[in-house]
Amino acid sequence: DTNPALALLIGILVAAISCGGITACLANIPGTAAAAATVVAGRDGSLYVNSSGCSAMAKGGSGDVLAGVIGSLLAQGMEEEQAAALGVYLHGLAGERAAEALGCRAVLARDLANHL
Repeated sequence: DTNPALALLIGILVAAISCGGITACLANIPGTAAAAATVVAGRDGSLYVNSSGCSAMAKGGSGDVLAGVIGSLLAQGMEEEQAAALGVYLHGLAGERAAEALGCRAVLARDLANHL
């Protein structure tokens, strides 16, 4: 099923592919959709499946940290799809490191930023 909030947010028709609990949103712009793994969809329909990250990241503000990571990569001149894919990976890796250092229940969004 498509995520109606995401479809409304980006203002275009979104097609979804569900496979093993992962939903990928395909559109004419790069985007990400998070589930058991995060999928980055490229303009050409390519999909990058990222499995880094953990349940400790399911906290308010985590998505803001991800947006900042991707935004900083874009500001450095990286292509959109590459920035989204690398940003999602680095964000997940930071979550894993934060959970290892602090424990799953103690991780806050600021801890993700601190572990980048």
